[in-house]
Amino acid sequence: MRGIVLNQRVTAYNVEFDFFKFLLDEPWNLDCIIAYDIMHLATDRIYDLADDDLIEDKELRSRLLREREAFGQEDKWIRSIDAYRVLCPEDPMKLDRMRHRAMDDAVMEAHILKVLCS
Repeated sequence: MRGIVLNQRVTAYNVEFDFFKFLLDEPWNLDCIIAYDIMHLATDRIYDLADDDLIEDKELRSRLLREREAFGQEDKWIRSIDAYRVLCPEDPMKLDRMRHRAMDDAVMEAHILKVLCS
């Protein structure tokens, strides 16, 4: 894995969790890469959509706004599953088949990044 990402730019959803909890230590030692955290972009986009009442799932919108209010906007990040549900309502990866494994998370985050960059 190190050879694949050495000197490359990568994205992750919640870099702090993945990198500082797992990937900077043995056996990975991935302190040599630049990782961009799409969680911040997704959070900003989703709260903008929620504030403008542009989230199709009104129950999800309501929960996200309640959580932001309870935690404070600076402290409440959007979970990747919620970002996916808001940004990819057509469900291209078919969540009912997801087993919440690393590969599923990577595919989900790729869909989120695709929408954020379009």
